[in-house]
Amino acid sequence: MKKLIALLLAAVLVFAPATVAFAADAEETAAANFLYTLGLFIGTGTDAEGSPVYELDRAPNRMEAVTMLVRLLGKEEEANAGTWEIPFPDVQDWAKPYVGYAYANGLTNGYGRTFGGTDPVTAAQYLTFVLRALGYSSEEEGDFKWDAAWELSDKLDITSGEYDASTAAFDRGDVVKISFSALSAYLKGEGRVLGEKLLDEGVFTIEQYKAAMSGEAGGEEGQNPVMNWVGNYQSGRAGALVEAVGEDSARITIKWSGSAWEYAQWVIEGVLDPETRTIEYTGCVESVITYDGEGNIESETLQSQDGTGTIVFGEDLTFVWHNDQSDSETDMQFEWAEAPGIDYLALVNKVNPLPDGWEDALETVTITNSVGESVEVEAKAYAAYERLKDDLEQNDGVYLELDSARRSVAAQQDIMDRFIEKYGADYAAKTVAQPGYSEHHTGLALDLYFKIRNEDGSFTDVYYNEDMEKEEYRGIWDAIHAKLPRYGFILRYLEGEEHITGYRYEPWHIRYVDSEVIAGEIMSQPGYTLEEYLAGKSAPEAEIDLSGSALYTEEELTDAMLAIKCRFAAWGVCELHAIRYAGDEANSAENLEWLNTLNEGADYAQIAEFLMDFHTAPDAGGAWEQDLEYTDWQWWLARTEDGDWEIVTNGY
Repeated sequence: MKKLIALLLAAVLVFAPATVAFAADAEETAAANFLYTLGLFIGTGTDAEGSPVYELDRAPNRMEAVTMLVRLLGKEEEANAGTWEIPFPDVQDWAKPYVGYAYANGLTNGYGRTFGGTDPVTAAQYLTFVLRALGYSSEEEGDFKWDAAWELSDKLDITSGEYDASTAAFDRGDVVKISFSALSAYLKGEGRVLGEKLLDEGVFTIEQYKAAMSGEAGGEEGQNPVMNWVGNYQSGRAGALVEAVGEDSARITIKWSGSAWEYAQWVIEGVLDPETRTIEYTGCVESVITYDGEGNIESETLQSQDGTGTIVFGEDLTFVWHNDQSDSETDMQFEWAEAPGIDYLALVNKVNPLPDGWEDALETVTITNSVGESVEVEAKAYAAYERLKDDLEQNDGVYLELDSARRSVAAQQDIMDRFIEKYGADYAAKTVAQPGYSEHHTGLALDLYFKIRNEDGSFTDVYYNEDMEKEEYRGIWDAIHAKLPRYGFILRYLEGEEHITGYRYEPWHIRYVDSEVIAGEIMSQPGYTLEEYLAGKSAPEAEIDLSGSALYTEEELTDAMLAIKCRFAAWGVCELHAIRYAGDEANSAENLEWLNTLNEGADYAQIAEFLMDFHTAPDAGGAWEQDLEYTDWQWWLARTEDGDWEIVTNGY
């Protein structure tokens, strides 16, 4: 398996002490222990000491495999409570509830009139069961072929190439490993993994998950007892990370944020008394850390390194910190908090800011591109980019380069200021994100450029936006875009979807989503955006009417319409239905004088009026009426003799 533990649950992430490399048998046992603690696997009985017996080296039959699948999905109770009609006479009575549930829910089809219940289950068959449970189809023209199910399971990181057509031996240990990895696989069409779904449905609790992580209830002996509390905690403006150290010790790092640029930090280490759940510590290191405008550590000032106090863990996921040096008479109460983690499907756009704690969890690499610029990018996204780059060079003769990726808030502000100065506020608004609302803050958004190989073997960089947008290079972009899903990327800002994304079409801006399947689902549907995928729906096609002008070309009106769509997307609570040009009669001397008056100091020479129909969301707030259709909403734009269109005002 590529990863042993990768549960991406809503409220918990896996912590470093648990990500251990196991030999094959140990990996199977660890996975079985984990599933057993969560109640997703029960084994075949118990030994004389009451410990579970797993029989991981025995080949299961098809009835056993389906039973294990139903338990994995948390549906055993529902299966046993139901009355099922199944067309298979060869299913034994004990297995009928499980096979009945699986058959009724499309997880298994049998062999026609028989189920083959006592036949050994194959890798292809169990992988098919699991993939169907995740929402994928093995029907004709579906997501995968059942007899080559490993092709999709490899892409979903459930398996890692260990199964293929030549696989003969398949035992309960294989079933357990596949089941375990399936917990961290994305459900088709959803932005959550199976484990998160089970948590949401109450199949298991966070407390059970923590117990599974600590090795309780069938776990390995000798685990550090601190593992019961490993994770992230919160107390007001203070956050804490609890880590297990050695056999019985803990390291607790507490940070109290004084401002966006400064925080105090305490690093505490000590031995846990498992009876009292208490750590009495000495030698606490206290320091003050400050950051510069780029988010880099500017200074770290040592305040003390001889602090004393106690940490007392609760029976639940809490702890109390008593700091002997504190002036406060009240101890700090910490509660379990969502671990800082990176969600590869996080939506950052004009109305969704960068999630809190993102920078703390982000792992990046920095490279130098062909024009000598340093580019910082999220580590996993960069590894995928390297594979994409190699594929394009070897098979398409396209030489890809990385222009930019992660930007700090301060760097984004500099870019915004430069674009406003050079191109004007409206062009900047539809091209550059507001600081704090840029997808580039994530490190997952990559801006590309490419090189052209000359006859003498040298290269010419095609670097500037106006050059990359030339028609002669469309074929290069087509080749790049065609291969994006294969490496977990999508094209982010699509042509004609500015009212959803908030940005004009950018052929160079790609986004890593860490899933070939999800990327393929998005990219396979023309005009389908990440916003729509995460919302689970497609936006209706907006009607655009730019006809009826003797003053302006269609290209000029399109530029004006794009400015409107990008501004509209920033509202974030409305669904666009139609935009139409209002007619040349709006370009009157009276209206021109009015718009110049509205924008003091402007010297507009031409104006244009557009009308819009849109619908507000049921939960719209502010000035908007909820769930209401607005028609003929006016947009007034103007431009100077040589300038771009600017939105001057809008409304009724």
